[in-house]
Amino acid sequence: MVLGIVLIVVLMLTAVFAGCVSEDIEPENGNSKETEDQPDADEVPDDTDEVPDEGDGNESEPPETDGAEAEGTTGAEGTVEALAQASPETVTETLELHIPEDKITGVDFVIRVEDGDEETNPDEVSGSIDSTDGYTEPLPKGQTPYSKTIAIKPPKGQYLPEDWIITLEVVCHASDDQWPGPLMWVGSPDNGFSYNVSATYKYLI
Repeated sequence: MVLGIVLIVVLMLTAVFAGCVSEDIEPENGNSKETEDQPDADEVPDDTDEVPDEGDGNESEPPETDGAEAEGTTGAEGTVEALAQASPETVTETLELHIPEDKITGVDFVIRVEDGDEETNPDEVSGSIDSTDGYTEPLPKGQTPYSKTIAIKPPKGQYLPEDWIITLEVVCHASDDQWPGPLMWVGSPDNGFSYNVSATYKYLI
């Protein structure tokens, strides 16, 4: 009888002890499950990533120059010898003028001719302005001191050429005959003329 009671007590104590152990284990298992549900550290977005630099919004773009118009000047000058006495002498002078730009939108040629001989009659001036590809402008006839401006513009949508030829036709006149007799001329001869040609041009840059 006593042995049976002892066995019952042992069984009861064993059951109570087993229950306590079970309660202690469950919370641990629960915590382990929650840990598994949490995201991996490698999957968490990094808030410290740098934002890409989109540049300074105040940076200014380089100015557009295509289509803007600029101006330049070129020219030539010289002296031409002649010897006009009793009869006039015609002298032809040809000079080449190169404009060091392209996309030329207009040229103003200024032609000046001077007779440097004192006491002689004025020289007669004519000629032309020609380009290497077909432009031709006649020079108005005039006398020294001669000064004419010739403005040339291209057709719409085109440009003027860079190379030009200026032709001067000058008839040099000496002074009137001072000798009263027929067979002999006495007076001041014309020894030539001087010229100055300038070209003011406009072009696109």
